[in-house]
Amino acid sequence: MGAFCQKSREMLASYWVHDLSPFAVEFAPGIGVRWYGLAYVVGFVLAYVLFVKWARSGWLGLPRERVGDFLTWVVLGTVLGGRLGYCLFYAWENVMRDPLYALRVWEGGMASHGGALGLGVAVAGFAWRHGVDGWRLSDAVAAAAPWGVAIGRVANFVNGELWGRPALVPWAVVFPQSGDMLPRHPYPLYASVLEGVVVGVVGVLAQRKFRRPGLVCGCVLCAYSAMRVVSEFFREPDDGVFWAWGFTQGQWMSAGTLVAGFAVLFAAMRRKTA
Repeated sequence: MGAFCQKSREMLASYWVHDLSPFAVEFAPGIGVRWYGLAYVVGFVLAYVLFVKWARSGWLGLPRERVGDFLTWVVLGTVLGGRLGYCLFYAWENVMRDPLYALRVWEGGMASHGGALGLGVAVAGFAWRHGVDGWRLSDAVAAAAPWGVAIGRVANFVNGELWGRPALVPWAVVFPQSGDMLPRHPYPLYASVLEGVVVGVVGVLAQRKFRRPGLVCGCVLCAYSAMRVVSEFFREPDDGVFWAWGFTQGQWMSAGTLVAGFAVLFAAMRRKTA
């Protein structure tokens, strides 16, 4: 590792040093509209457009006038689940020191696995509350979500966070926030393609081919889990710590969602064709 560090520092001048501003508009130092927040807005607007389209075609299983209510549940489930998941999985010590840390969302910190769990709870709650088919709603959310993930990962890159492992590839980037000024894999861009675009294409293909409610959701869950396991090989582990057998925390949690995805597929195959 020492030789690598020495060589990479010698080559540092040839690598781009990340200097993008996290603010789309900055009103005062540290205050403004962040690209990350805009990414969430764009993702939810895109989901709304898709939900309306699918409601009109009958695939969503909801009348057009209920799409707004459903989106409200989706937004709350994603944001609350993502924030609580981050506090539980990655920042528990901060919460123990200061319980109000969980409420300071403007400081950043969202977990995709927590957001997925929150989404599942929101969809199940909405379906139970309104007496509609939760599996069809889950399929719609699963088909729309990857495109939001793709946008969000690009925003992560703009923020200069979630940097990758040290690398000497020509497209490596120096992330000042990493603290060591080593060239690293631009992990968020990898994740945008693998966890967002690739999984989104899987969702589109599953939506066109399958008519059993739940199959689209199961396919997307499995695809996302597999792509997350792959992309995590390029990501610097949180706090530089690997879990059991050299795999990261994100990979182990993705293994859990992969099992959940297969369970959803199994359950969907036992249902009648819509």
